[in-house]
Amino acid sequence: QDQLLHEAKQCRERNGNAPGHGCPELENRKFLVSYYYCPSQAGNRLHHFMNGMIWAIVTGRTLLHDVYDEETCRVLRKARKRASDPSYCRKYGTAQEAEKECDRAIQLAEWIPSFRVWKKEL
Repeated sequence: QDQLLHEAKQCRERNGNAPGHGCPELENRKFLVSYYYCPSQAGNRLHHFMNGMIWAIVTGRTLLHDVYDEETCRVLRKARKRASDPSYCRKYGTAQEAEKECDRAIQLAEWIPSFRVWKKEL
């Protein structure tokens, strides 16, 4: 995360605080977003998260974390062309609710940047 912060800061200084645009350090970087969810699916979702971490290392991508919430569920199911009952994703709740639940069960490493924080920069 420190390296990513440093690159973003350099870009902002060059571009007058405009995020992302004209910033080769960030534009040429490849990312992988890995999702987590707790507590009811901590085992399954953390397994997927660890797979994402391994793929990020193997493929030379920057790992970003994000909580698996209702919105993410809908976006990913649509991208995968999976039709389902509209109420299916409601069980995940909002990002704030999911993060609150996870904060009681796990502590994320500070060196893994958050997708929700960085997506504005990318």
